[in-house]
Amino acid sequence: KTIDMETFNKLPEIVAGLPKPSVSCTLPCQIVKLTWFMIVDAPPLTYRWIKHYYQERQRRKEEEAQKLEEPAEEEIVPHRERGPRRRKGFTVPELHGDNNSKIDTSKQFSEKKSTVDAEENYMAGGLWTDDDFVDLLRLTKKFPPGTHERWERIGAAMKRPSNEVAHMAHR
Repeated sequence: KTIDMETFNKLPEIVAGLPKPSVSCTLPCQIVKLTWFMIVDAPPLTYRWIKHYYQERQRRKEEEAQKLEEPAEEEIVPHRERGPRRRKGFTVPELHGDNNSKIDTSKQFSEKKSTVDAEENYMAGGLWTDDDFVDLLRLTKKFPPGTHERWERIGAAMKRPSNEVAHMAHR
């Protein structure tokens, strides 16, 4: 290995600048120094550190409390108690023209009567087969919850009363 001559010439100067080791730098002396520090010097030093930490923490808490109190004093907003929520009242729609209203009610009544008559022709109280349950499952998927007259439509498709179809669907 080649060593740079300049570095080789500076090495004795660097070594001469280092402090000379003494007896107190040996390991047995260092162990004694550490033991003395742990017994005599460390407890008061540790006590001072802990005391300083708690004082600093207390000071920060007081500063935060002052910061929180100051905006509260500046911006005081009166608290309004809210009463119960007001709901819009139900308004009955006005009917315009007497002839239209009579026709509409008669149509609705005749439609309801025809569905009741149609249900009376259905098979009521019969045994349910596996095919009936498969049809019921298929039709409940076809007419999801919320469908207008769901059970009446399923009952009409299965040729069974709607109350019986609803009862069997909940089983």
